[in-house]
Amino acid sequence: MATEYISTIFASAFLAILFLLHFLKRELDPSWRMISEYEIGRYGWMMRLAFFCWGASVLGLLITIWPTLSPISGTISRWSFVLIVIALFGAGIFKTDPITNDTNSLVNTIHKICGVIVILTFPIAATLAVRSLLHNCLLYTSDAADERSSVDLGGRRIIKKKKHLQHEG
Repeated sequence: MATEYISTIFASAFLAILFLLHFLKRELDPSWRMISEYEIGRYGWMMRLAFFCWGASVLGLLITIWPTLSPISGTISRWSFVLIVIALFGAGIFKTDPITNDTNSLVNTIHKICGVIVILTFPIAATLAVRSLLHNCLLYTSDAADERSSVDLGGRRIIKKKKHLQHEG
């Protein structure tokens, strides 16, 4: 099974677990509470599993796109995603304290650091990865793209750039 399918399976598992937790722990209002608080209590193991699924999904995505990322922005996004994977696994390992708790434990502090890394780094890494992937592809309209090595994506085709070698003669 290819890594892109594994990534999709883990992302779906993360979303399914999170969706289920919204119904199992109705006392937590997701509009002002962080999803980390689902780790507290009887169903805490499910949120930990969700964090591991999310981390595995990002890891699968990273493995899938790694070779196609361009040198500069691709390198930054690669290592940002590595950091995000570590932080997501860390969020699953280190349990948070309740938001109403006045004291901070070391485990809670590590969990918060992992959360901040994910929240602040994910948008930057995703933007750089998309920029890098788009840099390696040319977008053409369906009318202008006649090549067989293209993929139709809802009216647009993506045609990979071909490196042309010039022969000296």
